Amino acid sequence: MRLVILVLSIGIGTSAVPAEESGLVTPIQVPHLPLGLVTLQKTRAINLAVSPGAGAFRLASDPPGRIWTVTDRGPVVDCSEERETIGPDDKAICAPDRRGKIYLLPGYVPSIYALDVNGDGTARFAEMIPLRGKSGKLLSGLTNPLGPQRTETGYTTEGRVLDTDPSGIEPGGLVRLADGTFWIAEKFGPSLLEVARDGQVLRRLVPANLEPELKGADYAVEPAFPSILSLRAVARGFDAIAISPDERFLYVAMQNALANPALEAYRHSPATRIWKIERTSGRIVAEYVYRLDPPGNFPADTSVAGRPLRQSDVRIAEIVAMGENRLLVLERVRHGSRIFVATLSPGQELPPPYDDEKTRPSLEELFPDVWEIAGIAPVKKMLLVDSERIKGIGGRLTAMAVLSPRELVLMSNNVYGVEGGRSQTFRLTFSAPVFQ
Repeated sequence: MRLVILVLSIGIGTSAVPAEESGLVTPIQVPHLPLGLVTLQKTRAINLAVSPGAGAFRLASDPPGRIWTVTDRGPVVDCSEERETIGPDDKAICAPDRRGKIYLLPGYVPSIYALDVNGDGTARFAEMIPLRGKSGKLLSGLTNPLGPQRTETGYTTEGRVLDTDPSGIEPGGLVRLADGTFWIAEKFGPSLLEVARDGQVLRRLVPANLEPELKGADYAVEPAFPSILSLRAVARGFDAIAISPDERFLYVAMQNALANPALEAYRHSPATRIWKIERTSGRIVAEYVYRLDPPGNFPADTSVAGRPLRQSDVRIAEIVAMGENRLLVLERVRHGSRIFVATLSPGQELPPPYDDEKTRPSLEELFPDVWEIAGIAPVKKMLLVDSERIKGIGGRLTAMAVLSPRELVLMSNNVYGVEGGRSQTFRLTFSAPVFQ
């Protein structure tokens, strides 16, 4: 069916796309990959299924229709939502402070999938690559031993506290190089993973102060980022990664503002950070401030977990490079998503003092109306797509990949079937070349 995609009149590639450009939205039927039945408190049975779409990527030289995608850490239930999941009358699984995650499959292995999208609206999984360490042992999605303020407690469905795992990862996004290797954005650290084509993690780049805490990991751990990044809110690390067309540079985005100096700053600040990194050396080339849209721009989301929407509910879920220093950025809440074209301009880098934890006020404490006075210039962004103006596009969009100059693939996360839904994938076809 033909639906309206909101597109501002901006130059993308060689074409200017007029506002209110009509586009074709086509659902893609992705195969259902069951993981089995899990029973909670002997009263609630959940049919679990693989949930690809934590990130997506297409290499220009890939076979026609090929999309690479990755799963996150596996099926979990947040302790704050356990009553909604297992029912209000059952025995609680989490501790009274209700901070943590219930792991429905503690042995789940985060994995990369190759998905082939066909022209008839169907797709098939062509390859699965489980992630593993240098010993060959499969990796887990269990939390890292980073201390009580930086990690979550993991519980089994019986209420037993799970051990932490220095090798555990929470994938967010991925890119693939021409030689078949991958880079994955990871939320726990936050960190970046360099991954061989067979799924072996070659190295993990982390904030400098986290290297000692990950001692014993089943891969090389390298300090590469300022320690201030460890102040991210729990599990709100790197969720999006892109690569320049010449493969020289990686771009990685934080989901949200840092909890710097405290959680209140994370909840209210729209300032998140984008990094440009030299791929081979891991050296940071530049850092930019990206201003997230205000919650009011996502009218389909009026509340989260029974409370009013706040700034930290808006996050960056995915980025795609459309040339050096030009990114496609997916912002989302739960039901609504907005896609922007962002330009990382020379001379607009974040001043170095804001990478120092002692700087006061911190970047996250500053109101945007004083950013210019403080020497802070957010990246310029322009709206390309507003999902709330497109009927039939599902919520929880978590990944996107450019299929051709006129086509964009969007993927949603079914959270492994915990909420009873299924993953959804859509092809957006524009009437003129957009991604060049």
